[in-house]
Amino acid sequence: MQTVDDELLEFLKEFCGFDTLREAEEFKNRYGHHFPFIESLRDDFVYVSLALDYEDEFFDAVDELSFYDPQEYTRRALVRTMFAMVDGIVSAMKQQVLLLEQRHWLELQPKEREKLCETYHSSVADNIKFTFRIYARSWKTLFEFDPPLDRNSEWTNFLETVEIRHRLMHPKAEEDLHVTDDEVAQVRRASEWFLQQVDHLSSLWWDSFVRFCRERNI
Repeated sequence: MQTVDDELLEFLKEFCGFDTLREAEEFKNRYGHHFPFIESLRDDFVYVSLALDYEDEFFDAVDELSFYDPQEYTRRALVRTMFAMVDGIVSAMKQQVLLLEQRHWLELQPKEREKLCETYHSSVADNIKFTFRIYARSWKTLFEFDPPLDRNSEWTNFLETVEIRHRLMHPKAEEDLHVTDDEVAQVRRASEWFLQQVDHLSSLWWDSFVRFCRERNI
C-alpha cells in the first residue's frame, strides 16, 4: 500500500515530467523545504500575539517604571512580525513557482519572471495579488479573492495595516512609534484574513493533487 509520500512522488513524476522517482524526490525536497520556513513565520506571529495578551493582563496589575513600557515594544513587534510573515510567505511562494518553471510546468512572461525574481520593487498590495494568482496558475488552478478586492473590506483593512507598518519602519517622531488598541485589533484581523487566503490557496493545490491522482489511479 502506497503512503501519501509515495503518492506525492508518483504525482510529481507524472505531473512535472520527471524521468525517475529519484528526480521527483530531489524536486520534492527543494520545493518542500519552504514549508517549515512558512510555518516558522506563522509561529512567530502567533507567539508575539500571545505575548501581547499576556502583557495586557500582567501590566494591568504591576506598576511599571514610567520611562519604559514593554507593552509598546510588543505592540510594535506584533506589526513587524506580521509583515515579516507576509513578506516571507510571499517570497517562498515565488521561489516555488520558479522551481516549477524550471521543470517547464508553466511558461512565464519576462515581466512575470522579473517580478518573481524581485529584480525591482513593487508594493505589498501588488506583490500579494500577483503572487497568489501566479502560484495558483503554476498548479493548473485558479485563485480569486472572494469577494473581489475592490469590494473587500478585509483587503481595505489589510492595506491600512500596511500604512501602520510603514509608519513604524520610517518614524518621523515619537508618536509614530505608538500602536493603539484599535491598530492592534486591525493587525490581528489583517493577519487572520491573509492566512485564510494562504490556506485557501493551499487547499486548491491539494485538490489539484488529489484530482490528478484519482484520474490516474495513483
